[in-house]
Amino acid sequence: MPKKKKAKGSKFAFKLLLVGEPEVGKTSLIKRYVDDFFKEGYQITLGVDFLSKSVNIQNPKTGEDQELTFQIWDVAGQSGFTNFRHLYLKKAHGVFLVFDLSRPDMTYEKLDRWRADIEEQSPNAKVIVIGNKEDIAKGEVPAGKEEILDRFKALEFFTTSAKTGSRVQEAFVQMGQLILGE
Repeated sequence: MPKKKKAKGSKFAFKLLLVGEPEVGKTSLIKRYVDDFFKEGYQITLGVDFLSKSVNIQNPKTGEDQELTFQIWDVAGQSGFTNFRHLYLKKAHGVFLVFDLSRPDMTYEKLDRWRADIEEQSPNAKVIVIGNKEDIAKGEVPAGKEEILDRFKALEFFTTSAKTGSRVQEAFVQMGQLILGE
């Protein structure tokens, strides 16, 4: 596992990735989490985008709040960026595998490839699967929670909505606790 980087004032910085097919809402999830903002319409990510956010999260080992800085990488899903994508996937502490609940046939089924890339580049990263766009999906999830966790070697699964903010904060907090608890 990549070493935790200690920053000033006992902060720790962790590299988090959001990966998945185009138009699953990776950018919108990040904007919702970092800025509590949502913009309608598709925003293409060219290569990678990067935002950071400092937060206090309860350390599951000590029960005390720990100040963390999440370095959040929004990795482009388009196939045209495949040749250099591996450069961005290295040394991640946590990864969100994101699919679109309203288009599971086109996005969920392709998470296996993303998981394989993560396994190769950041084998010790904590993994959470996110089914996004629950606000427009019909409430159906392509598999049961345990099946999703097993299939993608993930530690948690959330359904979210970047549009409404539903469970976005909770997913990032859970990631921080998973990383701190190792």
